[in-house]
Amino acid sequence: MKKRAKLLRELRRARESAAGRIARVSEYFAQRRRDRTFGADLCDYAGGRAFQPKVALLLIWQPDGLAGSILATCRHLHACGYAPLVVSNGALCGDDHARLLPLVWRLIERPNLGHDFGGYRDGIMLLQKYERHPERLVILNDSIWFPLQENCDLLARLEHAPGHDGFSGAAWMERPGRAHRAHFQSYFLMFGPRALGHPAFMQFWRRYPVSSRRSSVLLHGEKGLSRAMMQAGLVAPALLSPVLMMQQAENMSTAGLCKVLEYAALTDPDMIAARDRILGDAATETARPALLRLVERSVMNGHFVETHPYLAAQVLGFHFLKKRKDATGIEGRRQVLRALQAGDMPVPQTVMMDEIQTHDRQNASTC
Repeated sequence: MKKRAKLLRELRRARESAAGRIARVSEYFAQRRRDRTFGADLCDYAGGRAFQPKVALLLIWQPDGLAGSILATCRHLHACGYAPLVVSNGALCGDDHARLLPLVWRLIERPNLGHDFGGYRDGIMLLQKYERHPERLVILNDSIWFPLQENCDLLARLEHAPGHDGFSGAAWMERPGRAHRAHFQSYFLMFGPRALGHPAFMQFWRRYPVSSRRSSVLLHGEKGLSRAMMQAGLVAPALLSPVLMMQQAENMSTAGLCKVLEYAALTDPDMIAARDRILGDAATETARPALLRLVERSVMNGHFVETHPYLAAQVLGFHFLKKRKDATGIEGRRQVLRALQAGDMPVPQTVMMDEIQTHDRQNASTC
């Protein structure tokens, strides 16, 4: 059975690889044509905020109307000294322009091509076109609620962290034995002056192969960007990663570890059963090794922030929450709401809290 499953995985990879190579040809020529007339399919609006030496490129996709949390994000970015450059994958509708424009430096509407990295690239190429050269650039998207608290200090912490003049982000993904695939997750990135002034920065964006295939965006965009910055010696130490989360867990009391697992967004039946068995036995110090093994097993996956929102908040603070619609994302938000109700995590500002509470109910009603 295992050999058959492995064979099927290899066949699927081979099929996807062949399809990807074929798709890259048409994507390459489409990108060449679009770059020759760059800006022709963009709508560019001046906003009410002035340009600043610090720019925040916020990529949004709001087909159901502009959420109030987006406005809160823009207000926070401005309050932290950033000029918001909002790039929308698709045209805004209704009165959304009137609501958003006073809060931003510029608003760019573009075709919904290339997911987040397609929009990031357009925003950065437009900065070049405007001959605007910020001293610091933040790139983020609306796949997270940010900032959860009005007094959030995540931007300030990244600005003053070791290596702050290079390339950093909110969360660093790494797995044992796969260091070559480690990367900052692309929903929140920061570039300091050394990174922005390095030839590798613009070289990456000019050469980036825009694609609407998610596998290509992950490989060439999210992972490719970190790889390019690592090769240039620009990557800063992470503030949040699976390794840092495990270091935090190892320094916690047994009661604290129990709380970590109590609020863990586990979806694997075996891991859920192991957690329930350990917690049901009124865990003592003798159970500590088993607690740590289970935490490590669940942390070292591709979605460590969603799986362990409580533990992540112990390391970094409770600054953002992801909106993923898969089982882990939904369970993670359910656990966050449980922790908030118990007073174990700080309550988000009202506009964020309202959206978090209704997000999964709205998704369920449309299924």
